[in-house]
Amino acid sequence: MNKKYLAIILALLLIVDLDWFIKAPDSRSKQLNEMIATQASTKLKNYPYRLHVMKVKGDTAFVSTPRNV
Repeated sequence: MNKKYLAIILALLLIVDLDWFIKAPDSRSKQLNEMIATQASTKLKNYPYRLHVMKVKGDTAFVSTPRNV
């Protein structure tokens, strides 16, 4: 029974690590988020929803949005 629990715990840890790796922002996303935080207009900084760049692919930045799709 001990080996079964250990295998389950290891599998869960692997899934969490894989999820983090998939969602981890790249350096360009971090750079753009920092620019939004430091150089954004007062109007954007006071916006009730905090926008952030989730990923960058080529010349396109994917930004979070409060809208349901």
